[in-house]
Amino acid sequence: MLGLSLGLIGLGVAVYSVDTWAHARLAALDPSTMMRVAIPSVTLMLAGAEIVFASFLLGLSMSARLTGAIHESGRGRAFKLPLDGAWLEYENTNRLMPGKSLDICR
Repeated sequence: MLGLSLGLIGLGVAVYSVDTWAHARLAALDPSTMMRVAIPSVTLMLAGAEIVFASFLLGLSMSARLTGAIHESGRGRAFKLPLDGAWLEYENTNRLMPGKSLDICR
């Protein structure tokens, strides 16, 4: 939400600067005045895009970490918890049952 908000604010400021230029009939404007508008506009848009991409990558890495490693054995399925590395075994009932460590899966 923060990245999207920053990007939209930056886009709004960029639209304002183009509108100001259009009202001047596309003539030359004072560079120092326009740079005071254009530079923050581009900075906000880039910061917003950076936050959006970083949160997307962080979300991908966290989802891969939370799902853990899934392994199938003859007795059913097991997955490894990301924090303590213990294997939990569950049957086709889709309920997790803490069990002993599966040596086959290591």
